[in-house]
Amino acid sequence: MYDRRRGKPAPKKVPLAVVEKVLGLYREKYFDLNVRHFHGSEHRWFQDERWYDLLVIVDDANSEIYYAQLVEEEATVPVLAGLKEVVERKGVFCALYSDRARHFWLTAKAGEAVDHDRLTQVGRALRELGVRMIPAYSPQARGRSERSFGTSTHWRSNSIMRGLAQPGA
Repeated sequence: MYDRRRGKPAPKKVPLAVVEKVLGLYREKYFDLNVRHFHGSEHRWFQDERWYDLLVIVDDANSEIYYAQLVEEEATVPVLAGLKEVVERKGVFCALYSDRARHFWLTAKAGEAVDHDRLTQVGRALRELGVRMIPAYSPQARGRSERSFGTSTHWRSNSIMRGLAQPGA
């Protein structure tokens, strides 16, 4: 194993045979143990008066972005469209980690626990696929999401915005 952060071999080396066995098990038996992370971030992305939501679906293990789209509003239809695209391109995943927005979860009262028995359209679609939904409850979870996706001003960089269509374009 090589530690790219340090630029040298990892101090806790694992024999090659063990690595090959683990990778083989992952490919053959545990290939569907993957979690996707959904995040929406409302912002004035174009530095004018217009507000858009950036919807992002990312692999929770390696932070690979599978979907990113600007939409006028984070709602059921654009969320389902993003999930559909990810499933068609990458396959069905085992779980989706998201905030507790109304298109993902129903709650009796704002700030209370989600109702796992009453599903939204998104919840029903994911259940049909066998995808487990995981609601984010803590401010730390929200912070992790924000740090993960760099949703402050970092997302406005041209390199991220390149290739994202403006809503209605």
